[in-house]
Amino acid sequence: MASVTIEGQTIHLDLPVTVPELTLAVTVPPVRGVQANDLCLSPVSTRSALRTGTYLSGRECTLVAFDATQRTMTVRVSA
Repeated sequence: MASVTIEGQTIHLDLPVTVPELTLAVTVPPVRGVQANDLCLSPVSTRSALRTGTYLSGRECTLVAFDATQRTMTVRVSA
């Protein structure tokens, strides 16, 4: 089972396995930037454009798509 710890704008994931094409929904106001393990993700403007390495910022939540290539991952959100 995955473990999630949140510290301010940083999310620490402890995953049982590596996960390609993981999508994480983060309930924060619209964001200016997202990093997954220090890799800057690119913003997209529609759900259909959401791919690994991108994020979609909305009013109620932000969708973050990335490859969880390690069992422990850190996602940083800049508001």
